[in-house]
Amino acid sequence: MVGKQTYTRNNRVKLVKNGPEYIKACIELIREAKEKILFHTYIFEEDEVTAPVAEELIKKAREGVKVFFLIDGFGSPELGAELKARFNKAGIHWDVFAPVFSRRMEHIGRRLHQKVLVCDNNKALTGGINLAAKFICPTGDNPWLDYAILIEGEEVYRLQRKILRLYRKHFPSQKSFLRESLAKESFNFEPKVPARALVNDFMRFKTEIHRSFIKALRESKESIKITATYFLPGKRLLRELKRAAKRGVKIELIFAERSDHRWERWPSRYLYSWYLENNLEIYEWGDSILHAKAALVDNKWVSIGSYNHNYVSRYGCLELNVEVLNDQFAQEMDLEFERIKARSKKINRDSWRENTSWQRKAFYFITYHLSNVLTFFSLLIAIRKKEDSES
Repeated sequence: MVGKQTYTRNNRVKLVKNGPEYIKACIELIREAKEKILFHTYIFEEDEVTAPVAEELIKKAREGVKVFFLIDGFGSPELGAELKARFNKAGIHWDVFAPVFSRRMEHIGRRLHQKVLVCDNNKALTGGINLAAKFICPTGDNPWLDYAILIEGEEVYRLQRKILRLYRKHFPSQKSFLRESLAKESFNFEPKVPARALVNDFMRFKTEIHRSFIKALRESKESIKITATYFLPGKRLLRELKRAAKRGVKIELIFAERSDHRWERWPSRYLYSWYLENNLEIYEWGDSILHAKAALVDNKWVSIGSYNHNYVSRYGCLELNVEVLNDQFAQEMDLEFERIKARSKKINRDSWRENTSWQRKAFYFITYHLSNVLTFFSLLIAIRKKEDSES
């Protein structure tokens, strides 16, 4: 499963679940920073859950730590005037990626979907979790089902290399500091955990996550477990799933019974008949909104990150996943999958065929193809011959 980009080995990893645990991990990581903090996310909303995170960033900036904060212009509302003023006074370097109301229309369809927190050169927290109370501590509901991975060690250096261009572009006055602060550190952990950070950014010809995922499916021998939201895979991924099932690989897909975007849930159900006809098992999680993007192959390869298996993630967004090859971590992830399955509803092929009316199937068909058409046109706006906006 190791592609051209090999795994670094001197790493430690920890699975972090969405909820108060995630906020605690963010705050602890920020408090440990001594030199710099790189923090970017798709959604950041000012509320009672995220306020402590903002406070810690301000405290660190006042202590002399270089703090960089970047949010997506479409996913996040504009920062409030008071928080902007406090960030500016503390010396935090902040910016917005591709503001919606901008003269630079080439950014339409291109979003910063990564969720990354890096402190110094040794620790990083990344995954699919957005920062807002409605995701992490929703009133009267469980936290959204989602994950992040805390990584310490050699791979943090390479992860920074992959996101450095983003920060140098948005904070040009800090280019020298960003370049000089990037340094390899020595680690000697036991056990050593192989890990690698991969990105997808089609505008820069980066399709690392997609290619690695296809390779993992192609080489699978025993099992494939995927939990995903907004799951609208292309033909190539569907082909590898079908081939794996024919080889006798047990494939389990966990989707959302209810979604934050109903429009995304309807077209994803169009493929249920195809999955079931090809002997893939389908489960629907209903305890909360499912937002997780995680995969486990052959109980040894784990991928966690921001990447959705659809054309928007593949061609329009900046995405980042971390892959881990470690038996202990894979076992922990397997227990998570079993926990989710135990509390999910299994979709039976016969009952799906009998209980899904032709009108409903037609509706799924229409929304599926309409979704692809709309995605195609939005991506056409984003794709351009040269990356003038990035130069």
